[in-house]
Amino acid sequence: MLLSKKGAVIKVPKGSLITSSGKKVELVIKEAYTIEDMLRSGLTTTTKGVALSSGGMIYLNTKNPDTEKISGPISIAIPTN
Repeated sequence: MLLSKKGAVIKVPKGSLITSSGKKVELVIKEAYTIEDMLRSGLTTTTKGVALSSGGMIYLNTKNPDTEKISGPISIAIPTN
């Protein structure tokens, strides 16, 4: 289990990350929980050209996606009031 800088709880079951190098996989996590965070990061969600309301967004990927892959389920709980 990982705890992000802004409080997201990330659970990565064994086998959910794979690497061709055999080294540890490093994750990239970007969090935007306020409108200001989303606008500053250029994160928007739209449908048919209309902006959607969001309580927050999180981006998760491997640092080196060419050699590291997310191969299974990962659960993320985003903090909320």
